[in-house]
Amino acid sequence: MITNPSTYSEAEIALIADWLGENLSATQIAYRLARQRGCAVSRNAIIGIVHRNKVLAAIGLSGPSGKPSAGSPVPQAPSVPRAPKPEARLHPGNIRSKKEARALDPVFAPPARRPVDGLKPHAYDAAARHIPLEELRHGECRWPVNNAAQGEKHLFCGKAASFSSYCPHHALRAGVRPLFVAEAA
Repeated sequence: MITNPSTYSEAEIALIADWLGENLSATQIAYRLARQRGCAVSRNAIIGIVHRNKVLAAIGLSGPSGKPSAGSPVPQAPSVPRAPKPEARLHPGNIRSKKEARALDPVFAPPARRPVDGLKPHAYDAAARHIPLEELRHGECRWPVNNAAQGEKHLFCGKAASFSSYCPHHALRAGVRPLFVAEAA
């Protein structure tokens, strides 16, 4: 029995070389070596030793059908010239044509932006309280109303928030659905 299963003796290397010469697969070699050693040997272990050992690498592994792998010299069949691919045409099954058609279809066109509550966003934000974050209290709208550059103070709406963190106008703009008492229970 081998004390270190990750090392291979010279006799085992010679056996693996013989089995490679018989065009056995790595799985078949691992099975035979495991039976001889009395301990498990994986297919990957065989592949590894074949790649690391110069003698075994010169022989090479066989492919799954028992034919020599790409590394060994095998006569190749003459290549047959292929017909050129037909030019891609747009048809209903083609994704690109679908996207182009959807761009013109009013059903798939994005909805026109319209002001919420009949107010334009910048007009409503102009009427906001413009409170810095540290002065906001619980129940006040946390919608940012200015485009602060780095280092400037960010200002928020500050109007009474009826639900969530926003006032009714900013909740609609954010797409927040009001939570009713019946849903909360």
